[in-house]
Amino acid sequence: MMNLIDQLKRHAGFYECIWYAPRGRQLIGYGHDLSTNRLPEHLQRDFDVEPITEDEAEHLLAADLMTLREQLIPIFDLDKFNYVRQQAILSVAYWITFPCFCREHALIKALREQDFEAAAVIVGTYPPEFRAIELAGQLLTGEYQ
Repeated sequence: MMNLIDQLKRHAGFYECIWYAPRGRQLIGYGHDLSTNRLPEHLQRDFDVEPITEDEAEHLLAADLMTLREQLIPIFDLDKFNYVRQQAILSVAYWITFPCFCREHALIKALREQDFEAAAVIVGTYPPEFRAIELAGQLLTGEYQ
């Protein structure tokens, strides 16, 4: 059985130092966006001198996912979905960022209506293709691909 953190680690890759990504994003660890989310005090340092460790990055990812789950509660009740679909929704929201997820009205509507075929089609259009195909399949079938 796959675990959300393992899947996101595989999808996001690991950045031990800050990576300046498109659209002004500054990523560290497994996709933590420094441009929108400050690091906890104990992790603040010069990463060019002392890079983030994989263990620190995994703990940061877990904390980010807990925050993301709380942010999604006003949008819909994740508990209405099976475990695999819950993880796929969290993965998509983490990948495209929560603010962008909130603007995906057609996706949110499809998920609220449990129209997993429509949700899969929408997610399947996101780049990069390998991630989109995997997550679209999870939304469609409710099973790991």
